[in-house]
Amino acid sequence: MSDKIKSFDLARGFALFLMVNIHIMEECALPDFTESFYAFVIHLLSSPLTASIFVFAMGVFFQISKHATVKQSIIRGVKLIALGYLLNFVRFTLPVFLALQFDILILADIAPKTLSSYMRINDILQFAGLALIFMAILKHFVKSSFIYLFLSIFIIAISPFLWDFSTSNKFINLILENFWGDNIYMNFPFFPWIAFPMLGMFYGHWLKNCKNITTFWIYSLVLGLIMIPVGLYLVSLNPEFTSYEEIHSYSVGCTDFDVMIYMVGTILFFIPLCQWLTTRLPDNFVFNRLYYWSNNITSFYFIHWILVGWLVIDIYDSSSFGSIMLIIVILISTDRLVMAWNEFRPRYKKYLKL
Repeated sequence: MSDKIKSFDLARGFALFLMVNIHIMEECALPDFTESFYAFVIHLLSSPLTASIFVFAMGVFFQISKHATVKQSIIRGVKLIALGYLLNFVRFTLPVFLALQFDILILADIAPKTLSSYMRINDILQFAGLALIFMAILKHFVKSSFIYLFLSIFIIAISPFLWDFSTSNKFINLILENFWGDNIYMNFPFFPWIAFPMLGMFYGHWLKNCKNITTFWIYSLVLGLIMIPVGLYLVSLNPEFTSYEEIHSYSVGCTDFDVMIYMVGTILFFIPLCQWLTTRLPDNFVFNRLYYWSNNITSFYFIHWILVGWLVIDIYDSSSFGSIMLIIVILISTDRLVMAWNEFRPRYKKYLKL
C-alpha cells in the first residue's frame, strides 16, 4: 500500500506547487504574467489539481488507512475549521488592518470586502473540517462503496438548486452559506465540493481491494482520458464561457457539473501518471521535496498563505520575471519555514495538538 500512497504524495506535492503559483497570480494582479502561456497552463492544471485533488486524496486516505473513531474525527474536523478561521485573521484581516492604518491601502482597495468580512471567507481548511466530520459519520453508517458513488452523483446534480438559498435571519445565513453559498466569500461550499472526498472514498475502496493494481491504474487513466475532453467540451457550451484561460475561476465556489467532470477526469488521469513516474524514475531532489510538502500539507498551506497575505499587500510587478521570482521566493521560504516548524513543534507538542 505504501507504493500506492507514494503516487498520491507526488500528486499532492505537485498540487502545492501549482497552488503557490495560482495564489501569487490572484493576489498580486500581475498583468503581463497572468496573460502569458505559462499562466494559461497553470490555470488549466490548477483547476483540477489543487484543492480538488487535496480533498479527493483525503477521501482516499480516509478509506484505506486505519482511521480514527467518529468522535476523534469530529474533534479533528472542528480543529481544522477553527484553524481555517485563524488563518483568515492572520493572512488577511491583520495585515489589511495594518496596511489601512499606515496608509498603504485604502478601503476602496479592498472593496467590496471589509476587515470583518475577511473572517467570513470559507477556504479549504473549513471545508476539510466539515468533510472529515461528514465522512466519519457516513463511514460509520454506510458500508457499501457504491453508495458513496451514487450519493456523489446525486449531490452534484442537486447542488445548483441549493446555491444561495437563504433565510430572513442573517446569522443563520452566515452558517448556511458554508454549505451552499454562492458569493465571493465561499471558495469551497459543502455542496457540491463534498462530492470530491466521497469519490475519493469510492476510489480508495477499490484501490485497497483490487487484485490487479496495474489493471486498476489503467482503468483509472483511461476513464480520465475520456472525461477530460468531455468535461472541457461541456464547459465550452456554458453561456458564461469566455476562454479556457478563465477556467480556474469556474472551478472554485459553486462549481457546476461540467467543470467537475473535467476536474475528476484530470484527477483520475493524473494519479496513475504519478504512479508511473514513481516506479520508472529514481528518487531525486524534486520528488523528495514534493513528498515532504505532501507529508506536511497543512503546515505548508498555512505558512505559505501567511507569507502571501503579508508580502503582497504592497508588492505588484507587471513583469513575468518578477512574478516567477516571487513564486520561487515563496516556495523556498515556505519550505524552509515548514522545516523549522517541524523542528520546533516536538519541543512544545503538548501545547500544539493541532
